[in-house]
Amino acid sequence: AMGALPVFYTLAHTTFLGGSLVGKGGHTPYEPAAYGSHVLTGPSISNHEAAYAAVDHRVVSAETLADQVLASFDAPRPLPRAATRPAKTLAALRQMIDPVTAE
Repeated sequence: AMGALPVFYTLAHTTFLGGSLVGKGGHTPYEPAAYGSHVLTGPSISNHEAAYAAVDHRVVSAETLADQVLASFDAPRPLPRAATRPAKTLAALRQMIDPVTAE
């Protein structure tokens, strides 16, 4: 359902972002990071390179994904990104939503 993902990101200790294990360019990490979920991604992040530079994330492979998900549970949940870097997060989200007027 539209708008349902924030609920899951709030509940999720770890989020793996798809489209990143193959040459698809991946999905944006802003929302899971903003809601305090560990962000895991494959190596293909060309669609959102700037976003990945702005948030904590771990790059995984198909072979290591399960191990990395389990390992993330040994680490405490990160603070929601919005709580630790509000101005940077809001600017990044604005850029993602409307890149023309955000500058």
